[in-house]
Amino acid sequence: MKSLIRRGAPLFLALVLVLAGIDHPQAWAAGGPNAVLSWPDVEGFTGDRIRVTLTIADPDSIQAALIDVKYDPGLVAPVATSVQREAYGLTVQASWGASTPADSTLRFVFATADPDGYVGSGGAWVSIEFDLIDSGLNPLRFSDITLERLPNTVLPAVGVDGSIGITPAAVLPSTWGQVKDLYRSD
Repeated sequence: MKSLIRRGAPLFLALVLVLAGIDHPQAWAAGGPNAVLSWPDVEGFTGDRIRVTLTIADPDSIQAALIDVKYDPGLVAPVATSVQREAYGLTVQASWGASTPADSTLRFVFATADPDGYVGSGGAWVSIEFDLIDSGLNPLRFSDITLERLPNTVLPAVGVDGSIGITPAAVLPSTWGQVKDLYRSD
């Protein structure tokens, strides 16, 4: 099934690019270094919402992307509507989207009509918020990375996994009396 998804991804991304208004693609030569996508290792408390930033190095003129990341739905819940382009992407007119398919996969889809795509050395690319549900260590593992230049040139890419460490929420001094009353043994 995964190989079918990989084979279908360039067609899907081509459709996304057409919907983004790209109707005269320029030809590009394949090659260049691998683009490196990475998540940081971050920490938070149960009940919090944190923003996690995906970075990219050696982007090599990316015009479209489909990135799947696995997470543990018992520990975190991505807020798909919170996706935002970071400083590195602000100079490129692009459409970003994020969804959470049923198999605990966070999917990012990106397309730009800019004929140069993302160029340069890289940096903060896109971020998304996660609700922290339960304590533990939640890995953020790349399961698929498809980066493209037009026409249908898949670019080499690697992913560096990250994690979200979740600590049980501390009891605030202002609520200690309420907690103490719950556990009072008279």
